[in-house]
Amino acid sequence: MALPRITQKEMTEREQRELKTLLDRARIAHGRPLTNAETNSVKKEYIDK
Repeated sequence: MALPRITQKEMTEREQRELKTLLDRARIAHGRPLTNAETNSVKKEYIDK
């Protein structure tokens, strides 16, 4: 049985900052705002690890 994923609200402040940093880095790497799919992909990868 798969474990339920945590939501951003359930993350600690440190985890939320780290996720925001990852999203900012991805945005800068693409040179444009991220699409919803790209944002969700980054969030999913972070939460899964």
